[in-house]
Amino acid sequence: MMFAEKIPVHLILASMCFAIYVIRQQITVDLNARVERLTADFISRDATFIIEGQRIMTMVTTVIETINGITANYESLRDQLDHLTETGSIIPLISEQFNTPPSSNSSRRSSHASSSGS
Repeated sequence: MMFAEKIPVHLILASMCFAIYVIRQQITVDLNARVERLTADFISRDATFIIEGQRIMTMVTTVIETINGITANYESLRDQLDHLTETGSIIPLISEQFNTPPSSNSSRRSSHASSSGS
């Protein structure tokens, strides 16, 4: 107790203020380091989200282009079928493919089968 009585109050107050200042500085440094780490983490996550978003957009664009191509092919085939159906040119197309008249296909097959069977 005698030692405390010899130290002036203003020195005790000054040392307490200095200790609080040092502790505050240390807490500030620690907090800044944590904020920096969080910021870096968020930036890397944002970059990851941006990259993944771009990949998803590329895949969606590819799917849309593929669907458009399939739709165009379907419409083209449908138009061709409609044209063939309207003009009745399916039978001549088949006969040209096999180089036979359309009505003789079945008789030719049966005569071919009977001749090969004998």
